[in-house]
This record gives sequence, C-alpha cells and structure tokens, in this order.
Amino acid sequence: GMETATQFLLDLAMKDKLIADTLDRKNAVESYVYETRDALDMHLSEFITGEDKSTFQAALDEAEDWLYGDGENGTKSDYVNKLSELKAMGDPVELRKVEAEKRGPALAALKKVIADAAAFVASEEECYEHIAAEERQKVTDAIAVAQKWLDENEAAQNAKAKTDPPHFMASAADAQVGPVQRVWRDVSSKPKPK
Repeated sequence: GMETATQFLLDLAMKDKLIADTLDRKNAVESYVYETRDALDMHLSEFITGEDKSTFQAALDEAEDWLYGDGENGTKSDYVNKLSELKAMGDPVELRKVEAEKRGPALAALKKVIADAAAFVASEEECYEHIAAEERQKVTDAIAVAQKWLDENEAAQNAKAKTDPPHFMASAADAQVGPVQRVWRDVSSKPKPK
C-alpha cells in the first residue's frame, strides 16, 4: 500500500543521495591529486623538503592509479579515507605557506601598536598633560609584555626554515595587539579634570 510506496521512494532517495555523495567524494580526491601536484611544483615548493615532496608526489600518483584501478567503484568511505590520508601530508605544507603570508602583516601590526603606544607614553602633548606617570606606567607594562613576546617569537621564527612548522601562528601575534591597545586607549582617553 501507501506506506510501502513511500518507504520505497525514501530508500530510492537515500540511494540517490549516497550515489551523489560518493561521486562527490571521488571527484574531491581526483581534484585534490591534480591541484596539489601542480601546487607542489609552484607555490608550495619552497615550503616542503625535497624528500617529503618525493614521498608526497608518490602518494598522489598512487592515489591517481588507485582511482582508475581498484578505487574506481569505491565506497564513499573509501574516498573519504583516501582524501584524509593525502591531506594529512598536504595540510601542514599548505599551513606553512598560509602562515608565511600572514606572518609579516601580523608582526607589522604588533610593532605598530607597540610604537604608537610608546609614543603616547612619552608624549608631552597638552592634551595628555593631565595623565599621571603611574597611569602611563600601565601602558609601559603592557608594551613590555608584548615586546617580550615579539622578541622571543620573532627570533625563534627567524631561526626556522620555510619547510619547518611555524614557531607561532599569525593569530598569536594578532592576540598580542589587543591588550596593548585596550590599556593605551583606556589610559589616553581619561578626561582632563575640570
């Protein structure tokens, strides 16, 4: 009756969805193989050692052979597993490239906030005359924390090769900016006593 028909249609829809998802994952493996192989010769090349590159390229070639051989009619989970296996090798390389791009601007922003806050502390401008030395000291202390982080981490990063994992994430440098900015804004915006 009606219920069996509905169930039949549901099963069919599920089957169609699984077929579509399986094909989607198969295509994902295929495009990952082609895109990554190109990337390794181009924008990722300086972020991977020769030895790792050979190993990774062999894994990509193997995955391609598998796709047109044993893996041609694989299950969805076969493709999901194959992709995560490849990404386990590729993601760290990709991360090194992305972080290398973000690092410069992040460090520049941190150096700028340190310089600007230090300029405020030293400022003899009339608009800041009323701000007491101990208030300014709060800003100096915040600067010192950020500067220490910067000195230690920038030096450690500079000692690393582009093929090494980053010593710190750009987001960690970004996180150093806020505390300095907050104390500096807080102190510098104290109103003049009437």
